[in-house]
This record gives sequence, structure tokens and C-alpha cells, in this order.
Amino acid sequence: MIKRSDGWLAGLFPVTICLLATLGSPWPGGLSLAQQRPRVVAPADAPANNGGAALASAARHRLVVGERLVYSVRVNAPSFGLRDAPVARFSMEVVERGQFYGREGLRLVARAETTGLIKATLFDLDDRFVTYLDPATRLPYRAEADIKEGGRAERIVTVFDQAKRLARINDERQVKLAGDTYDLAGLLWATRNLDFEGPTTITLLAINDRDGKLIHVEIERLGRETLEIAGRSVTTVKLALRPAHSSGKPSDERNIRIWITDDADRYAVRLSGGNEIGEFRAELSRFPSRAPESE
Repeated sequence: MIKRSDGWLAGLFPVTICLLATLGSPWPGGLSLAQQRPRVVAPADAPANNGGAALASAARHRLVVGERLVYSVRVNAPSFGLRDAPVARFSMEVVERGQFYGREGLRLVARAETTGLIKATLFDLDDRFVTYLDPATRLPYRAEADIKEGGRAERIVTVFDQAKRLARINDERQVKLAGDTYDLAGLLWATRNLDFEGPTTITLLAINDRDGKLIHVEIERLGRETLEIAGRSVTTVKLALRPAHSSGKPSDERNIRIWITDDADRYAVRLSGGNEIGEFRAELSRFPSRAPESE
């Protein structure tokens, strides 16, 4: 029997759903039908990196309009009566490329929602994150978060000026950036664009739009693994994500791991993590079936 408690709501779900949706944020892409060939940006072409956050060079993986990755999220939390229980659905979508808010951009959408009995009786969550990227740098210039958690609804809009190292949240708060900076959802997309043959460990910088704080996330390449995902055997690169602790040091207490296919598609096929309350695993439900239309 599922037990309801404030500890559950305050503990496990922020780890399983919010971290899944915001670290993720599967970091980028969104394209129109007027596609171009991928443009690989050499390190010399990438924006200057001030502040110690290493920027992944652009366009290491293809961005395909219509690509939608859907994940089933399962949780192990025995003290709450949950053993490998399906609790949520998470999706990432490459929507389009076009003119948005006065400039050329790529529009990406990530969504996390609880399902079934969990949604009906324990925690009704439906969060939607939209990221607009500069096509050349793959850095965000606008991010929109529509948060619906329990009885609370909130909309947060962050506008970035990467050149001036500034971000403005809900047209009210201005934040000084320390370097090239992602929105939290954009991080998940950014993992798909990392150099899998380069340095083993890099650091990316993100802004928490809820409080305006900057977060350094250390990403370590742990090695390659072969997984069975959605009926396929795939070679993946396993990454560890370690957000900085309050002390400023990277923390592995949430044990966040992402597995990304070691090919041109760079699909994130599995995500996992947890805390003292329980563990979650999100796994790709099926591989996309689509024509090879890339940027």
C-alpha cells in the first residue's frame, strides 16, 4: 500500500522527476523543414569561455525535427510500498527551427508528468520546459518553465544575453552569469553534445530559474557499456552528473547517471539516480522512427 507523507513529496519526487527534467535537460535541437547540413563548430569558433565552465563544442550530434524521446520512469522506495513501480512519464522533443522572439532559434520541449495511481492519489505533477537555442552556439537565449505540482502552478521565463553574461528572470530579477550558461532543462540536451573522446571530466554551468542561483555541474565520462534498450542492443557512454554542493565541491550524493548511445544520434537511453528515500530509473520506451532530416 502506498503511504503518503510530506517527506515523500519533499524528498523523492524532486529527485526522480524534477532532477530528471532539469538536468537534463537532456541538454539541444529544434528544426524546420528547410534543413541544412550539420555545421561542426571547431573550438576556435566557439564562444569565449569565462569563468571556468567548459563549453562543449557545437554540433557533435544530429538534430532532427520531430524527434521525440519518451521515457518510462520507475521507482524503488520500499518504505513507501513502491518496488520497481511505474510512476511517471518523461519526454524530450525536437520541435522546430525558425524565428522566435526576434531571432533565429531551435525550439526544444521537455515534459515530466506523473501517471496512474501516483498521479491520482499521491502527487499530481505536470512540468513543461521549453528551451530556445542559438543554432550556432547551442546556448539558450530563452527558457520557459511551466510548473504544475500538486495545487501549485507557476510560470518562469528566463531571457539570456550570453554575450553580456546576463540573464533576466520573469523580467524582474537580473543575474550576472559566470560564463556560458544553460537553463537547467537545457543541460540534459547538452549531454548529448559532449566530446566522448576528449577530456574525461568537464564542468558545465546552469542557472536555477527558481532562485537565480548558478550551478556548476561536473560531468565525468565513466566508460562505455552495452545495454539492452527497447529490444535493441546498443553501445552507450555512461556519464556521471555531479552538481556542486553548497561547499562548492561536486557532490555525488544523488548518484545521477546518464547513458547515451555512442553514435551520431546520441540518444539518452537511460537515466538513474536517487537518495536515501529511494531510487529511480528512466528508460527509453522506444527508438524514434523517422526520416533522416537533420539541421
